[in-house]
Amino acid sequence: MSKLEANLILFLLQNRCRVKSRAIGISMVPQIFPGDSITLEPALSEPEPGDILVYKALDKLVVHRLLTLKGKQNEILILKGDNNPLADSPVCKDRIIGRVTDIKPGIRRAIYLLISPALRRFQKLLSR
Repeated sequence: MSKLEANLILFLLQNRCRVKSRAIGISMVPQIFPGDSITLEPALSEPEPGDILVYKALDKLVVHRLLTLKGKQNEILILKGDNNPLADSPVCKDRIIGRVTDIKPGIRRAIYLLISPALRRFQKLLSR
């Protein structure tokens, strides 16, 4: 996603618009695959553990799952990509700009699911 696309999504969510976008990256596999269509809505209510949130990190947007809320007023969020081994650095609640409300599978998901078992078998052969 280009910086322009990220800024447009940021602008739309901040102005309470619903946004549809294509997922990139593999940090949320198996919930969200690259190429899946995701619907993003503004973060208007209190986030809860398990929610998939969108937050601003430097010049990009990150879509990860909320693990827990910390701080006296739950102002610090711990998020993690489902496919990542470690949680992200703590995120201040004011950097949360939206949440994922719908996921529609893309064609890459089918390709990944078909190829994935073959890749695992090939990796086993290589590790012997």
